[in-house]
Amino acid sequence: VDPTDGDKAIAVFSNYNVQSLFYTTDAGANWSPIGGNLEEHPDGTGNGPSCRWASILPVGSGNAYLLGTSTGVYSTTQLNGMSTVWVQEGASTIGNVVVDMLDTRASDGLVVAATHGNGIFSTNIVPTTAITCPPNQTVNATSPAGAAVNYPAPTGSFTTVSCSPPSGSTFAIGTTAVTCVAADASNTMDSCNFAVRVKGATEQISDLTVTVKSYHLKIGFQNHLLTKLREALKDDEIASLERTGSSLELIVGNILGEKSITANFPIIDW
Repeated sequence: VDPTDGDKAIAVFSNYNVQSLFYTTDAGANWSPIGGNLEEHPDGTGNGPSCRWASILPVGSGNAYLLGTSTGVYSTTQLNGMSTVWVQEGASTIGNVVVDMLDTRASDGLVVAATHGNGIFSTNIVPTTAITCPPNQTVNATSPAGAAVNYPAPTGSFTTVSCSPPSGSTFAIGTTAVTCVAADASNTMDSCNFAVRVKGATEQISDLTVTVKSYHLKIGFQNHLLTKLREALKDDEIASLERTGSSLELIVGNILGEKSITANFPIIDW
């Protein structure tokens, strides 16, 4: 049984000349054969090994699927029906001996194989793929739809990586979770997450209020600007301008009644 999802399990049939392995993802309502290259013929007949034990070990963000058979230990990281490819493990140490039982421990990837007449073997399976996401991203909206965000690429050891939503996408105003999944050549996977927050015009104006206060303007001029900002928020002027797609510069200009702040007298309180 998959320790991370009780609806997923592998059933093992030890007899020869029958399909040996079946997999379910819906708690046993439906089963599909996954013997793959361990079966000489699709119906399970022929000279394929007798399967004795199956274990599912979480590794990174994926699983390692392990088999004890009459000819040693086999594994795969991807189940694909009868196209599943199983690879022998420990061919030069465990060898082609009967493996009656496997035990696994998810906390450190420990795998123990008990053989018939050749002792007990153990190893630790650790992710060969490691991915680190960029830090959370915060940007200002540039339109009612949000903003196109080009975030940094994840870093780490992997062959392929994909993120959803991808970099360069238009992110809506608010917070959106981004998930990145990486895989190595053997399809061992790892994943990470980060957030993209897009500030709407109201939040941007709130930031502008903080900025105005940080400039140490003459108190009268500062109060004039802050009053304009408060009035805009109270009168829903920002929301109206957001719907028209106005940029923050135009929003500020509308609030202040001009496109830029100019003065012929000192406005900074030194």
